[in-house]
Amino acid sequence: MIFISIIIPVALIVLILSIYSGLAFLVTRKVEYWRLFLKVVGSTFMLIGVLLLVRWLSSDVKLSQSDFYGDYVIDRDYFPGPNAQWQYEHYKFTIRQDDSLFFYVMAGDSVKSVFKGKMNVSTAYASARITFDMHQPVHHVFTEQPLIVRSCWGFNIVLYSPFYNHMYFEKD
Repeated sequence: MIFISIIIPVALIVLILSIYSGLAFLVTRKVEYWRLFLKVVGSTFMLIGVLLLVRWLSSDVKLSQSDFYGDYVIDRDYFPGPNAQWQYEHYKFTIRQDDSLFFYVMAGDSVKSVFKGKMNVSTAYASARITFDMHQPVHHVFTEQPLIVRSCWGFNIVLYSPFYNHMYFEKD
């Protein structure tokens, strides 16, 4: 309601100023009226553009089941530093098309151990939500269900570890 009570008067002022300056320029051919017209119309379009950009930047991406398939590594940009680098070198996981999940504990470039599980997807919401069912034994990174952090650029899968706290995984 407040939005409409602000937009309507501003729109009327812009309309009146642009009509006045446009007609005044056509009648008098004075450059001042043309500049006023360009300033009013130009600033209006710039404001609309900025508002659309802000709306796009504040919107969340809508995820489907197929968006989750792929390889995931630690997002070193979310919390940069030596801990993130160490986690990046030691943990990664893959979600395959058949909804199987493989969590890899690495030692250098070789795989030290693999933990298997299954991804379940709920599409009852506007954006798909996932849960993981891990086979025994369960690695401490998968003791709790994931959190999906969405933004206009994409999403991160956040897993909680009792040893490392929240671990942010991004698609590789």
